[in-house]
Amino acid sequence: MAELSETRLAALVSYVRPDDPQNPADLALLERFFHAAVGYLADSGVSDSDTDKTRQARIDLVVDAMVLDMYEHRDLKEPAAAVEENRTLRRMINQLKLTEVTGCTPLWTPVR
Repeated sequence: MAELSETRLAALVSYVRPDDPQNPADLALLERFFHAAVGYLADSGVSDSDTDKTRQARIDLVVDAMVLDMYEHRDLKEPAAAVEENRTLRRMINQLKLTEVTGCTPLWTPVR
């Protein structure tokens, strides 16, 4: 999957708008979230598209949205009753559970 180039990092910072975009700790956190999101998609069977720009744009947008969600929910400031479940985190946990066992064949194969 994608590497986090300087151009891609700048686009991610623009999308997420971290508290301090020059803070090395925030940038390192965004990088970790980026690799987690990319890894999640790779484990789900989604791969980068070198030839289809519209598909790659959708993949980039999904990665950006996942990183934003992880960044915004990195600590719990609201009362637990006021916060909805972090659906991205739930999906990631489910995906990790599904990909934990190696050597399994998928139950279905998408038609292309």
